[in-house]
Amino acid sequence: MIADFKRCLLLAWLVLLSPIVISAEDELFLVNIDSLPQERLVMIGFPDRTLTRVIRGGPGRSYRRRGSYQSSTWARKIVNQLAKQHQLEVATQWPITELGEHCAVMVAPADKPLEKVLAELSSDQRLTISQPVMRYRTQMLPHRDPYFPLQSNLRQMRIDSIHSRTTGREVSIALIDTGVDLDHPDLKDQIGLYRNFIQSPSGEFPKEIHGTAMAGIIAAQSNEEGIVGVAPDVKLWPLRACWSENPGDLEAQCNSLTLALALNTAIQLHPDIINLSLTGPEDPLLRRLIEKAVDQGIIVVAAEPQQYGQESGFPADMPEVITVRQPGYIPSDPQADRKRCVAAPGEKILTTFPGATYNLISGSSASTAHISGLIALLLQVQPKLSPSDIQNVVWRAYSRQPLSVVDASMALKIIE
Repeated sequence: MIADFKRCLLLAWLVLLSPIVISAEDELFLVNIDSLPQERLVMIGFPDRTLTRVIRGGPGRSYRRRGSYQSSTWARKIVNQLAKQHQLEVATQWPITELGEHCAVMVAPADKPLEKVLAELSSDQRLTISQPVMRYRTQMLPHRDPYFPLQSNLRQMRIDSIHSRTTGREVSIALIDTGVDLDHPDLKDQIGLYRNFIQSPSGEFPKEIHGTAMAGIIAAQSNEEGIVGVAPDVKLWPLRACWSENPGDLEAQCNSLTLALALNTAIQLHPDIINLSLTGPEDPLLRRLIEKAVDQGIIVVAAEPQQYGQESGFPADMPEVITVRQPGYIPSDPQADRKRCVAAPGEKILTTFPGATYNLISGSSASTAHISGLIALLLQVQPKLSPSDIQNVVWRAYSRQPLSVVDASMALKIIE
């Protein structure tokens, strides 16, 4: 009864604020990406002490904390004040619970340069976050070669040689990506939970290519059909924060809002690993969330971009993140190579596709998924390894042997 009443209150709040572009479904936000004017969006944030406030129930009821995605009255008041002061339109707002901050996405006026809006916001002492809403892209390259009958990628990393000792059992990976085909015969038993942060026309969890392909590389089940993933017994948690612009597209995109929601949820769920097969511009909010994840012992793996620039390189350039590239790849920016970066197979990788099918993909997205799967194999053997421990092990297994990719058998020997 109480839960129904709370849900009714939340739905009434959403109806009253009709311009808002996200909706709540079982305490999750669904972002309507089509209704947001991307080129005019700014994101703000400020500390919200009410996030940790304990609310007293009625007579005979226990104490409770405020719901994860409900904005406090105080926070909404501050957002409205900021919008009025800076002549902005409130698009959406939500609490980033793991940072103790309240965030809002605002639409800047069309007759005012976005740079001027951001300069004014950055001088507002109430704000800890004032930035544009960044865009990110997955790192998968299409090709039209015929199917290969075997998976050479597992042998290239010598992963097949250690499957008799470890398969990723009792390890969890949060896959922040597009939707995944949850019914694929090689994946259906590997999904522990899933979340969607983007509205979809059907209301179902979309079966998209990029997420399904990454899921297969990491976790395809050893079931005497199809393919075998790097960690065939790992539990995979798809968190849909990216979307394909057109049905059937190999590449996908995300933005600051959807990624922040997914990262915040991932920190709450506390997987062992977060896989980010994507790249984009520097983002202060996402940086803080990734730092928080690593501080809590979660290992974050990200894709090296095909080329560095103002619109790419993050979060792979973070020192806390394990950065992965394709073998033989030389960064276009000499500064980029100063960070330790490992390589894994990323060319013509056979993997799962929606509709119980298989296909070949290329790109550092695929390379990143291989390393996430390898880390799951290592954590089954030594579950107490920290993010920095894993980073050192993977680097040693890459830099101290003649292979062009990380040697899985050497990595296992190092931790044993």
